[in-house]
This record gives sequence, structure tokens and C-alpha cells, in this order.
Amino acid sequence: MSFFAKLFGSSNKIGGAEAVLMVKDGARLVDVRTAAERRGNCPRRATHIPVEKVAQQCGQLGTKKPVVVVCAHGPRARAACSTMRRNGIDAYWVRGGVRAWETAGGAMK
Repeated sequence: MSFFAKLFGSSNKIGGAEAVLMVKDGARLVDVRTAAERRGNCPRRATHIPVEKVAQQCGQLGTKKPVVVVCAHGPRARAACSTMRRNGIDAYWVRGGVRAWETAGGAMK
């Protein structure tokens, strides 16, 4: 079990504040929204992998660092997180999506 799983519990769901803390501590941020959604407002330094391409692109994420997954509200991030975990990635999804990230002080472009 990873440090973050011990800290936040076994659920893969985290809030915006936890997400910001994890990214500050070295976790990778992945935005699974569409390119059109990202044009309006997107987390700074987030890797863009549209949810429909997560399974094909999991390999580029590696397994050394945890991954924080964000979408508009949470459901797509949850689905992507499940796919990543099945591929050996220590992934967490953000309840409340991009708004939760931004409200918690997460950097935006």
C-alpha cells in the first residue's frame, strides 16, 4: 500500500485539498476531459489523456509515482482511475473534479 493510500485510506476517491497536496509531493496530475473542455480552464502541468484513450496510454504514466486523475465532476476520473489501477498504477480520482482542484488552490492555466 502506498504512502498516500495509508494517509487517505483505501478508497481511491480524494478531495481537492488532498489532490493538491499529493501533486505538491510529486504525484502526477492527469486530466481526462476532452480537448474542448480543457480550452476553457485546465490544471497547470496536467498531462492530458482523454478518458477514452486511458487504456492505450497507461504505459506512458509509469508506476513509480502516484497519479491524481481529474475530470469535470468526477465520474470519468473514477473510470480512468479504475483502468489505471488494473494496469498497476497507484491512481486516485478527485471528487468534484476541476472545480474541487481549483477551489483547493490547485494551479490553473
